[in-house]
Amino acid sequence: MKPATLKKAYEDTDAKINANAMEALQELFHRIPFGTKITLANGKTATIVPFVEPSVDPEGKLHALIDIKYDDGSGHFEFCLYQSGWGGKP
Repeated sequence: MKPATLKKAYEDTDAKINANAMEALQELFHRIPFGTKITLANGKTATIVPFVEPSVDPEGKLHALIDIKYDDGSGHFEFCLYQSGWGGKP
């Protein structure tokens, strides 16, 4: 295969995988129990809240962001869900 043909095949496979991965990430993100209150070991209560809906960052990585905010407003934790790789056939 010519390099241009290989590049096109890779780009097509990458696009299919990213489309499937975005669908999976959106499904996962929307199953998180946002609004749920939790009590941490320090006794503080916090709420799970969405921060950034699933999207593609400037480097092309699929990601979503979640915050766990202290209910007293004293702080929060930030978590990132991202596609770390893939394997198998698209």
